[in-house]
Amino acid sequence: MNNVFLQAGVSAELKLDDHPTLRLMPMWRRMTALQKSVMSVLVKAVTLDPALFEHLKHLDAPIYFTSAYGEVSAMLRVTQDIEANSLPISPKDFQHSVLNAAIAYLCMHQQSQQPGFALSGGYESQDLALHLAARRIAAGLDSAALIIHAHEWSDVDPKNENARAELLVLSAVKEERSRFSLQTVDQSYDRTESSDAEGSRYDEDQAEGSIAWLLKDGRPELKRCLRNSFGLELRSVWQEIT
Repeated sequence: MNNVFLQAGVSAELKLDDHPTLRLMPMWRRMTALQKSVMSVLVKAVTLDPALFEHLKHLDAPIYFTSAYGEVSAMLRVTQDIEANSLPISPKDFQHSVLNAAIAYLCMHQQSQQPGFALSGGYESQDLALHLAARRIAAGLDSAALIIHAHEWSDVDPKNENARAELLVLSAVKEERSRFSLQTVDQSYDRTESSDAEGSRYDEDQAEGSIAWLLKDGRPELKRCLRNSFGLELRSVWQEIT
């Protein structure tokens, strides 16, 4: 089994990290807040380490895009227009009801043909993507993977766009940039062992709409346990490389 190393961990909030060059992209005005946050975190990460992302393209590393609820704002507009019998409905909103549109824009910007997987599976989406990507690398099916997790939220002023995204690059190869190694990923139902009390715990039943981000200040939590409303627990253990 291969080791799994974290090569990069970057977060970007759209309102704070809106890269000025992105506004020059022809497709920028058509993007939702969620997609803009994905592009923002990508540009931020590529700026920090362009060689890494060229290497990911060379490896044909898969891209995993996750969001708990998908394109919330676009789908709400479509639903409201249908309810009000307001026709025609904007083609832009239908376009962005496709979850993998964020990956498509990302690949267009990077001129990449990397395979992409989009997952909108609720509260645990980001942890499921992390586990899937890590298991495939550990089994030798992939040599690297790019995970992007994004979320958008509403504002009192509808003109405000609020979204955040985080990006992790996993690899089977330990390099100078490697900051953490992933020691364990595990899943089970209704596990209550005392050892699970250590580290960070997230419970969907107590989340009250909050998102359990994978990164804290640009780094993963060394011990993490997330439990969804059906009792599935997903655990990950990282070790810092010194």
